[in-house]
Amino acid sequence: MTLTPDDMDTGSVHDDLANRPTVVLPGPRGSRPQAPPQARPQARLRPLPPRAGKRAPLVVVAIANTLWSIAASLLPVLAIVAAVTLIADSKPGFTPTIRYALAGWLLAHGVPIALGGFPVALVPLAISAFAFWRVALAGQSTARASRAHVGLVAGTIAIGYGIAGTVAAVLANDRSVSVSVPRAALTLAAFGGIGSLIGASAGVGLVWHWWRRLPAIIQAGVRTGAVAAVLVLAAGALATGIATAVAGSTASQMLHGYNSGFIGKAGIVLLCLAYAPNVSVWASAYLTGTGFTLAGVPQVPIFAGLPSHPANGAAQLLLLMPVAAGVVAGILVARRMRRPQPLWRLAIASLCAGPVAAIGLWIAGDVAAGSLGSKLLAHTGDVGWQFSIVAGLGIAVGALLGMLTFGWFRRAGN
Repeated sequence: MTLTPDDMDTGSVHDDLANRPTVVLPGPRGSRPQAPPQARPQARLRPLPPRAGKRAPLVVVAIANTLWSIAASLLPVLAIVAAVTLIADSKPGFTPTIRYALAGWLLAHGVPIALGGFPVALVPLAISAFAFWRVALAGQSTARASRAHVGLVAGTIAIGYGIAGTVAAVLANDRSVSVSVPRAALTLAAFGGIGSLIGASAGVGLVWHWWRRLPAIIQAGVRTGAVAAVLVLAAGALATGIATAVAGSTASQMLHGYNSGFIGKAGIVLLCLAYAPNVSVWASAYLTGTGFTLAGVPQVPIFAGLPSHPANGAAQLLLLMPVAAGVVAGILVARRMRRPQPLWRLAIASLCAGPVAAIGLWIAGDVAAGSLGSKLLAHTGDVGWQFSIVAGLGIAVGALLGMLTFGWFRRAGN
């Protein structure tokens, strides 16, 4: 372009340079040319699609988790049996020890057994609770890994657990040990199915989903009843510990009465821990005034502190224990409420707390009882239906008192 003298003006030169077309420079090889910032379209935020993970086979995962839960609950029983058998004059060999351990494992799942012709159905609740927890974890892990329906998960684990119970019963049967194979299969299938169903439902969030659909005041009542039932059982456990400590000399004599070494005495201690929840439930029934049936127990230290007569004198104040548990539970649950509630809502919550606690304590009392032989020993630790009814009524009254007391203090503080 040729510039004339008239075009030598500075302003016209700058105008001409400003009006030149913009040239897009080529980018690196293999890259797309980018538009100018003014022409770039505005990006829209969209949610990322769910990551499609690979599902694990249901049968494989269920078998693996079931076997792991069986091994986890069988090993403590095997350790206790191997240690306790050392106190006998004739030490059993490896095969009889395995048979006794399998029989004890089935007993922990609620399968009655017979030892030397004597029926035994007193379930060691500590082992039972641990086994149920392991089955629930197996259901939770299987549901998360396979992403199958909770019903399929529970059914698969139930079948596997039932097969394991059948095999254990067949191997445990001998001249000195007798176990019903059909009873073992059905009981363990039900045990595994219920436990895995609860665990799988909690793992996929169904339990929380249905819990949130309940009215808030019903949730408060269920919480109050559950907390109060736990407090009643905790009071029984505390009473058991105190009574055993008071009768420490008797318990020590029982322990030293066994002609065994350290391992044998350690096995006796582990056996006491396995049956400690049973004795705690019996003590809870004793504190409520309903009592329990006890004709005779083995010479084991955990049974040294059991009462031999009803509560008299000042000890009768302990009969108010369910009411006190309801008061504490009512205060604890009322603190979770965001604002003061009217009286009728608190009454509904306390009325819900009573049946919930009664059902929980009835289940605890039923599984804590069993037989240690025939005739009078066939109902060892039987607390009866009176335990749950009396405790439920006391908890309902105490929960109402606790909620009203906390509500009054909250209004007074405001």
